Amino acid sequence: MPHRHVLLLLIVILILAGCQREDATVPTAPPPDEATSPVNGGMPAPAETAAPGGEETGEAAATATETPPPTETPVPTRTPTGPLTVCVGQEPASLYLYGPASSAASLIREVVFDGPIDTRGYDVQPVILEELPTLENGGARLETVFVHEGEYVLDVEGNVVRLRSGITVRPAGCFDDECAVTYERPESAEVEEAPAPVPEATTGAGESGAPPPSARPTLPPDAGLEMTQLQATFRLLPGLTWSDGEPLTAADSVFSYGLAQEAELPPRLRTGHQGLVPPRSLDPIIRTASYTATSELEVLWAGVPGYYDPHYRSNFFIPLPAHRLEGLSAAELLQADDSARLPLGWGPYVLTEWAPGEQIVAERNPNYFRAGEEFPYFDEIVFRFTAQDPAAYLDELVSGGCDIIAQYALHSDLDEYRALQPEGALVIDAVPGVVWEHLDFGINPVDSYAVRGDYFEDARVRQAAAFCLDREAIAAAAGMQGTTIPDAYIPAQHPLYEQAGLAEYSFDLERGRALLAEAGWEDRDGDGIVEAGGVTGVANGARMAVSLHVAPSERREAVAAQIAADLGQCGFSVTVAEPLDPGLFFATSDESPIFGRRFDLASFAWLSDSEPPCQLFLSREIPTSVSLWHGFNVSGYSNEAYDAACQRGLESAPGMDSYLDGHLEALRIFNAELPAVPLFQHLRVLVARPDIAGLEVDPTAQSELWNIESLAREE
Repeated sequence: MPHRHVLLLLIVILILAGCQREDATVPTAPPPDEATSPVNGGMPAPAETAAPGGEETGEAAATATETPPPTETPVPTRTPTGPLTVCVGQEPASLYLYGPASSAASLIREVVFDGPIDTRGYDVQPVILEELPTLENGGARLETVFVHEGEYVLDVEGNVVRLRSGITVRPAGCFDDECAVTYERPESAEVEEAPAPVPEATTGAGESGAPPPSARPTLPPDAGLEMTQLQATFRLLPGLTWSDGEPLTAADSVFSYGLAQEAELPPRLRTGHQGLVPPRSLDPIIRTASYTATSELEVLWAGVPGYYDPHYRSNFFIPLPAHRLEGLSAAELLQADDSARLPLGWGPYVLTEWAPGEQIVAERNPNYFRAGEEFPYFDEIVFRFTAQDPAAYLDELVSGGCDIIAQYALHSDLDEYRALQPEGALVIDAVPGVVWEHLDFGINPVDSYAVRGDYFEDARVRQAAAFCLDREAIAAAAGMQGTTIPDAYIPAQHPLYEQAGLAEYSFDLERGRALLAEAGWEDRDGDGIVEAGGVTGVANGARMAVSLHVAPSERREAVAAQIAADLGQCGFSVTVAEPLDPGLFFATSDESPIFGRRFDLASFAWLSDSEPPCQLFLSREIPTSVSLWHGFNVSGYSNEAYDAACQRGLESAPGMDSYLDGHLEALRIFNAELPAVPLFQHLRVLVARPDIAGLEVDPTAQSELWNIESLAREE
């Protein structure tokens, strides 16, 4: 699926262009999508990448497991003094839901569109919906449907194609390849009229536009077969209105779906869902068979037969006001006041003014559905477009020109903010986020045996390295004091983490040295460097001398120095490679040390989410010349049991036994095999004046303003 990896590279190439800045990008995973989240300590944040209009993009979320909903923030009881001022740094090009994506636009839209689905604690929460559909509560269902020849289905390769003879699919009740069948037209089904040629739907992150129509060609009714279709019903809360007082109905969500079909957007923005996870690499519109209003308050989403969307609970398209936008062209929607400048919503505030180059002003929405609970608290919100000079942010915060600094706008080193915290000039709230730094091993690099032999094929060597690393010290070197250290590719706070029962790789030099000796690596000449003895694929006496590639930044250089020193205590001789230009470091070519698989050790970051990103280490994701160096699995790790478990999880939806079993098994195999050592989770940070109450940082929420209706000012 080359389009997916093209997008990945567009993201990754920007990483190091900003690695000295707080808004630097990281390669996203699982599949490459953009995300808006803070960066601190000179390390990159969840994927911020260039979007149309030169803006930055932000991203969205859903969960996989049952977790108790977070407690609601208490209703404030204090009296506000003046407006709440949020400094966002940059001015968005447009606020249209399906327009140019940017972090600033996503932040400002929080006051206009409350939800409709929030992401908190790696779970999705309904805001204007009665509940989210699940297979457990009956809101979602696996229905048996008859698919006629010529209609769209998901084949066993994960492609959306028209059903025709020769296509291999999973028939009704079949959920793995063992029971797949190759469809052949029944002999009794003779074609009455040959259908016109139609293009195939495709897969990958480059998809955009509306799915082709599913009208079937003129064939007898028995030309086809039964398949399983995932369906989900979403029901709006009764009594919702737009800020102009008009009723908000299911038809407005269907109207929005129609607009999304016409928009050229990355897949993760196609539902308009606001949240940090899940990132989507596969276009939900092309994989939507139908999206219809079944009543004034209910909408039914039906997937393409055979597609079990792990994010189905979020397949509700953010409503847009049909009574105000109907009839406008796609070009007009990008500029019209009602859609792009001062868009209409149902949230706690109404946008009343956009002063170009200066600010956007929002006032209390009298028709807000939670007005009876005394929300929102502030009468007015001001979004200021401030300079991007780090010192200017600090000055504005201390002087009162800003009450909150948008997370993505925290450009300066977090230590500068920490220095002011004891003085009471500001407050910092930081939680471990969804970006995880990791150290990859060149298990099967290109031309590995010609270069240095098979140093890292033995999992004991990789485990030894994990025990030899003082990951707390490495996190501190990155400016991430207080974060958590995971032992898998999901955050330690993820609901599946504890269920997986993972082994812990604590800092233990003796254990690391013992594992190296067990694998045939010992210091045989007393020079402090271990040498091979009886290691398959490595000449006897070969020294464990390796290079380490890291992205160029001051913080990462400190991380590299700590890694080299730690591994040196166990007998590794680590040389830190000279920093490379970001474009070359992550290039999709054999010249890149990362995607060209020409490294011994490499450290960079991935984005995790509620759906475990096991695809990062699938054999099919190994970049090769055949794949034009596209693929996530840069270490070259290959394990059939891991592939099978991961694929089982990826091809299932939450609520299906195979989803949980597959992901837990893949996590355990990774944890034992360690194709990469997770180093630490990047912090997600909020900086505000000390008199702002009600702020609550969540690792998976779209922004620090996810609960803006409950923010208050202390007297």
